[in-house]
Amino acid sequence: MKHPFIILGSAGGVLVLGGLAWVYFFLFYEATPAATRVAENPFVEVDAGSFGTTDEVGRGDQQSDSVTPSAITAVTDRRVAGAVGIEGGVVRFVEAGTGHIYEVAQGMAAQKISNTTYPQTNTAQWSPTGSGVAISYDVDGVMHTAIDFIDSTPEESATSTVSEVVGAIRSIAWREDGLALRFIRATSKGSEGIEYDPVKKTEKILFQIPLRDVAVIWDPTPLIVPRAARSLAGNAYRTDLTSATFGMLALSATAHSGTLLFSGLNGSSLTSWLVKNDITTTLTTPVIPEKCAVIDTGALCASPKRFDPARYPDEWYRGEEVYDDEVLLVNGDTGVSTQISDLATPFRTPLDIIRTEPSHDGALMLSRDGHLVHVAF
Repeated sequence: MKHPFIILGSAGGVLVLGGLAWVYFFLFYEATPAATRVAENPFVEVDAGSFGTTDEVGRGDQQSDSVTPSAITAVTDRRVAGAVGIEGGVVRFVEAGTGHIYEVAQGMAAQKISNTTYPQTNTAQWSPTGSGVAISYDVDGVMHTAIDFIDSTPEESATSTVSEVVGAIRSIAWREDGLALRFIRATSKGSEGIEYDPVKKTEKILFQIPLRDVAVIWDPTPLIVPRAARSLAGNAYRTDLTSATFGMLALSATAHSGTLLFSGLNGSSLTSWLVKNDITTTLTTPVIPEKCAVIDTGALCASPKRFDPARYPDEWYRGEEVYDDEVLLVNGDTGVSTQISDLATPFRTPLDIIRTEPSHDGALMLSRDGHLVHVAF
């Protein structure tokens, strides 16, 4: 008969102790400050169109107020072969694979503005005004380049194929007025630089050189650069074949409005420099010219977060080395680079940029897998 009393006594004791504890916390407890209670939420996602910066591990001494704010936005979910930024923040692009042409304004859905299809489209080069485009595509192993012009306003626009160039051509670029196309073509003796009028369908030979595997930078005057290779020292040549640089392994270059950006291997390290008005500025952080757009204040570049000079440039050109890029703004006067943001933000995946074009307020960056990113600053 003792068991019920023992149970009831124990329960009563627990209730008394609980009551005393409640009175104590009610009278004397003070909440811990919120700052010590709130932990970082590991599931927060950054909006694709947000403004801000991303600091890489190992750059903790970089002051946040030294980073230029930037908007990194995805232009489209479609795979892109080439794009151009025009007035009003509008972007025109050619879809890879189909050759369809689209136009998209910020915050709006892309609108198809072409009435032509080019299966197996791989690259597209736009005129500076966005009114003309050269679309390169494959037909049974033979390269074709269609030159299209876009007419009228977006609501009424349609494209008309003016002419087509059959055969392998490289370093395609439009003349500044957007009326003629320039490219290089291999010959039995080397290569020749061509200026092509798509309306008259006439060609003019600008130069002939005894070199084959080369790229040409057309702005402001033709500069010929052999294809970059880690085992081959290259020079940049003028059309009369006089050297514009000294020999360097893996030499590559880009240019805009008279400013040249060079890069090459110096021993086991990559080095880069800008040349403007005969003034040379060495960059504190080396860059890959194909990933850069030369702008008035210097350059806007995609830059690998991790870079192994021993695998550059051969493995990268072959697609065996794929980078995870961030964005750097290069000061043309000092050569100092400022980290802007992580390119993985808009697509939630690392991007390896292979081509960068200046736009109205920044640059358009095209990744190896066809993602198109607009970088504004």
